[in-house]
Amino acid sequence: MVSIRLTQDEMHHLLEEQGNGQTRCCVQATNATPAGSHVTFGYLNKGAANVIFKIRPETSTVATRFQFVDILSKDKKTGVATSVPHRSLMGRVLRVPRGGQKHLSSLEILHGFEHAIRPLFLSGPRNKPQQPARDLTKHLMDHEGVLLLPDVMSHLYTRVEKHTFATPQSRRKCWGILLPDMSPTPGTSITLEVKPKWLAQSPNAPAGAIRCRTCAMHVSVPKKRDNYICPLQLLHGNSSSLLPWSQATVSQQFDSNTGKEVRPSPVVIAALVKALVDYLTIGDGLALLQHLLNLQSSLDPRGVLCRPKINAEAFDHNLRLAMTLRDCSMFIKVAYDKAGVTGIESKLGDLDFKSAEKIVDWMDKERGLLLDGSYTKNVKEGPVCWLQRGLGV
Repeated sequence: MVSIRLTQDEMHHLLEEQGNGQTRCCVQATNATPAGSHVTFGYLNKGAANVIFKIRPETSTVATRFQFVDILSKDKKTGVATSVPHRSLMGRVLRVPRGGQKHLSSLEILHGFEHAIRPLFLSGPRNKPQQPARDLTKHLMDHEGVLLLPDVMSHLYTRVEKHTFATPQSRRKCWGILLPDMSPTPGTSITLEVKPKWLAQSPNAPAGAIRCRTCAMHVSVPKKRDNYICPLQLLHGNSSSLLPWSQATVSQQFDSNTGKEVRPSPVVIAALVKALVDYLTIGDGLALLQHLLNLQSSLDPRGVLCRPKINAEAFDHNLRLAMTLRDCSMFIKVAYDKAGVTGIESKLGDLDFKSAEKIVDWMDKERGLLLDGSYTKNVKEGPVCWLQRGLGV
């Protein structure tokens, strides 16, 4: 670890931030920056609210370089910081908010994750249905806040398409979030993104519904359904019922590859397919899906249309948690070599605690599904729901 001294301008931005604990910052590198701390950023992908950048080590003396530093509370007035070696940042990505008016800031996301979401996955007494009997936090992505100073933000604006960020300002600082990198590594791992969505039927669904809430939404608002799987089938299906979906999903990882990676042998492909099926039917993936089901059902037993007109605070809080868990992504990373599968793990992403402002929209969507008959009507085009087994629909 090497100590460096921040500039007066960097100190000014740091002192504007609240809090007395240790702060991790990203600043522009200088000639005094240790070579082992130089990093650059590469665009990875973006969503409606955030942009994801890959962190790369940089040894070139030409490229624009940055460094991560840690500042202890006792050093915030002196400007002394500890340079963070880039090797400790490998395997992580940087998530930066796009700055939309209705989007949460990184600090709001961090607070919601730590105080509302994470406790739901900690082991607790068996008489508390919202807590698992064992610790499931291994399935959560560690969130670490990092202060991005203006020079960093100005550079990140240049790494994406124009208008990606809502209000680009050359002297704007921003809090970002460091997250585990779940992207695949060609030749050694694949990453599958599964959207568990509603793992139980909506409490407001009509009697005689032939579709779950997620499949009904696909009928109401037709969407691209490549390798779509009904959430109830994902949760309750056995090896044989999940096998076709698993084969298509794994195969797509290599069919879409545009690089020079050699497609694994049929034996390895078969091993990847089996590993995914086993993970979701008898492995840790099943335990995670069952926990999400229990949380969704216990937090929202009545449905958004049964919201009380008075004293709705507790109802709203639990509903927001349930809807957060219905909108998360399950990233499953499967490692392999020439002999077969060497490991499998999953992490939940997109766990930003939903805002109360969305409740009206959720009510409108549920009413819309009921009015247009999406739960019950027969349609020629639409997803096959697990509820339709044996109904001849």
